[in-house]
Amino acid sequence: MRISVISAAVCCALFPLISVSAAGLSVEQRLAQLEARLNLAEQQASEASRRAQRAEQQTAAAEQRAAAAEQQVQALSQQTTAREQKQQATNQQLSEQLAKRAPDDGFTFNAYARSGMLVNSHGKGARGGPGVSPASSLNGDAHVGRLGNEKDNYAELSFGKKLTFNDGSWARFKTMLADGPPTRIRGFRITTATI
Repeated sequence: MRISVISAAVCCALFPLISVSAAGLSVEQRLAQLEARLNLAEQQASEASRRAQRAEQQTAAAEQRAAAAEQQVQALSQQTTAREQKQQATNQQLSEQLAKRAPDDGFTFNAYARSGMLVNSHGKGARGGPGVSPASSLNGDAHVGRLGNEKDNYAELSFGKKLTFNDGSWARFKTMLADGPPTRIRGFRITTATI
């Protein structure tokens, strides 16, 4: 029906021209020209129909690609959201673990050193021993404390580390270095250098 409508439109449009230009042509010649024009119009109509079909196919393919791209965007958006949530959860766990840590966790360093000499009331060197100290005037008890009037030199370093674990358990590591003169107790030589 479409071709007949197109044919009729072509015939109506071309008929006045044919009558003007075909004054000297026979009916068969005019009919042959009309058929040629009709065939040309049909070819053009079929070409237009093919173009329309190709355009529809391209449009459908473009719509499919657009739908696929939209699905990819949604999938990427979901992945991004999931990663952001995971990152937030990790950050929250980290901040909770940092908040749980005891303030005394960490490294400690302690040091003690002394150096002294014994002098008598004349400012000369004096003999010392375990019973001689500035506290010896207290009822003869020289072992009350060491107040800095020793004849020896002594140094001590202490390094410590305390760890508190997630389950509440803890561990403390301590290393101590000390050095001083060797002493004799009941015939045994005792050194204060320990590790």
